[in-house]
Amino acid sequence: MQFLQEQYLFICKNEISSNADLIRLKIEVNQTLEDVGNRQKEIYRDRSIRKRKCKTVEDFKEYQIWNLESANELDGLKAEKKQAKNDIRMINACMSENLYTAFGYVDEMEKLDYGAKDVLPVMYDYQKRDIAEECLRLWRVWIG
Repeated sequence: MQFLQEQYLFICKNEISSNADLIRLKIEVNQTLEDVGNRQKEIYRDRSIRKRKCKTVEDFKEYQIWNLESANELDGLKAEKKQAKNDIRMINACMSENLYTAFGYVDEMEKLDYGAKDVLPVMYDYQKRDIAEECLRLWRVWIG
């Protein structure tokens, strides 16, 4: 129940109303992850270069000041990366839930047989076509 509540809050917070919104958000979060990773690498590279350039006590003091600032930035980047990974986990969970239940559309006039076992309602052609077209369009945007 707690995970379902987390999913609901995630959906509300990000104003998600369709699978297309989930895919768009996933693309954005993946880009954020890539950007954060690149910035972390850049900081680590700078740290190494600056440390090797230290020849005097003044150089080392300057390096220590810069290192404290970069450590603060790295902490922020790590928190951002952790949040992005959590967002991806939630997006994947929501997408798998949506794809699983997408075949569960029921016509309001259809009589339900509560005694039947393992029977999924039929997804109507217009719903299949709409979902397939939207997924294909987003896939092209994502790889494009």
